Amino acid sequence: MQPIEKKIPNLLTLGNLFCGFVAVLACLGGDLVMAGWLVFLAALFDVLDGLAAKLLKATSAIGAELDSLADLVSFGVVPSLIAYMLLIKSHATWLDIAYISDIQVFALLPFLLTAAGAYRLARYNTNQGIRDQESVGDNFQGLPIPASAMFFASLPLMLQYDVFVVRFDIFYVSQLVLNPYFLSGCILMFSWLMVSHLPLFSLKVSSFKGPNRNLIILFLVLSLLLFAFLLWAAIPIILILYIVFSYFTKKSFNEIQSAD
Repeated sequence: MQPIEKKIPNLLTLGNLFCGFVAVLACLGGDLVMAGWLVFLAALFDVLDGLAAKLLKATSAIGAELDSLADLVSFGVVPSLIAYMLLIKSHATWLDIAYISDIQVFALLPFLLTAAGAYRLARYNTNQGIRDQESVGDNFQGLPIPASAMFFASLPLMLQYDVFVVRFDIFYVSQLVLNPYFLSGCILMFSWLMVSHLPLFSLKVSSFKGPNRNLIILFLVLSLLLFAFLLWAAIPIILILYIVFSYFTKKSFNEIQSAD
């Protein structure tokens, strides 16, 4: 019989799934702020289950599959629902043009986040090369699904809470977050980023021992400063910085390899 401590990683993964389930209920009830918080809590469970599996040496095929299934709900379905509800709140007239039964056709657009997230998880699970690279290497291929989820989870939090530590009345974040063109563009961009093969650095311990450690440390410092001053509005900027810094870390790595 498996020791009880070996079950801890799977219990933490179920915590991730539970957060996703409750977040779905929150979206259906119109409480997008609660859904946003639950996505971040699910991300914490996602980190903890991986750490627990390594520390307790309790990795398993079932645990890996369970992790992907939980991620699809918490980081695939929930962000799609948040994006869908925000599009409804935008009250754009062009969203009401076409219906399939009683469902607006534009609802298919947020579905791209779920579809792209599912594809990325399936690609990771079935491609041994990508799995080895992302598990033990310093790079991801494409944007990890939790990062995309946290972007969309931050949007209702930006609407609910003050964006800046020092308030600037000239900045109306609601006009951006509830802009249907901005939301549609973000859905398309993040869906593409998840299924792309764009190399993005990871924040694993091994990354801080490599040739790009200074750039990664600079990225973390800038991210903390941005969040300290912009709060939830910093999340989109941090993700943009993540992609930009990944380009430079890849360039630096290629230069070192060519020099060798």
